[in-house]
Amino acid sequence: MDIDFKIDLDHGAHQEHYCPVPQNKSPYETCWSLTKDVGSGTITKIEPQPGFVIYVADFELKKTMITSFASSDSAVGFGFLLSGSGWARAHAVPYRGDFMAGKSSVFFYPNQCGVMKDMKNSRRRSISLIVEPERFNRLLKGSLDGIPREFRTFLDGTSRLGGYSLDRGMTSLISQALEPFFLCPFTGAARLLYLESKAMELIALRLSQLTAETKDQTRIKELGALDINKVHQAAAQLHLDLENPPSLFELAASQGISHAKLNRGFHQVFGTTVFGYLRTIRLFKAKQMLEQGRFNVTETAMAVGYSSLSSFARAFYAQYGMAPNQCLEKRAV
Repeated sequence: MDIDFKIDLDHGAHQEHYCPVPQNKSPYETCWSLTKDVGSGTITKIEPQPGFVIYVADFELKKTMITSFASSDSAVGFGFLLSGSGWARAHAVPYRGDFMAGKSSVFFYPNQCGVMKDMKNSRRRSISLIVEPERFNRLLKGSLDGIPREFRTFLDGTSRLGGYSLDRGMTSLISQALEPFFLCPFTGAARLLYLESKAMELIALRLSQLTAETKDQTRIKELGALDINKVHQAAAQLHLDLENPPSLFELAASQGISHAKLNRGFHQVFGTTVFGYLRTIRLFKAKQMLEQGRFNVTETAMAVGYSSLSSFARAFYAQYGMAPNQCLEKRAV
């Protein structure tokens, strides 16, 4: 599955074209490294089998970077964003999506054409799984039970006009399943098989989440656009003060919405409760702080609002499958 992309560096009034040189690490893996003047890190393309591609992005920018991509091939995709600041826009979908840490996307595009903008001084860590629709149907053996009707019409070939995209928060199981892509212990053929199996696991976890949401939505009426906007504003408010966040009732009152509707809205938009969303972003911030190596475990726990180290350690392990001090140990190695 081939896709052409180019990178521009945004300098305000003009853009400077920049194209990193790809390095073929193996017949199935290509890596693009950013130069020192742009930032540091890599974008890696892994193709374990024809029609199935894994993109692993792990880079930190000094300058704003605009990436445009183009392919006439249709695709089913699963995106997972651990960190980043910017936005993405696919031409097939009539809106752009802002990067939000902890967000997972499911999409169908009749063609892979669009643009992404990563802001300077930001670090992007993301996994994207791109599958040809025919191959995806073969993986599912034609079983589309539980998949939202709008998505299912693209998968079964009923519709090929426009595109589909659905964003949700990541579950703790999904967050844990992402780490092996950045810390794969294998090389060669073993690496290929391992990463393919982890990609399949991610797809299974995301489809399971999607199926559960579909069942819930048959019982609960979805919120309208105005209330969804209030949910996004409430989520942004939680990011402002992780140490002393507003209570559920205070948060709901600030947006002029009932606490029950706010919780329902968080389920609809992020796949979890307000408290579950807060826990996820607190632990993600904690992981970032520990990886930077400037704070110890106690300082980190307090900074993100945990007064109990044992509670912090349990929650951290549940989300990332490791103890907080293991982040510090990995940095020290």
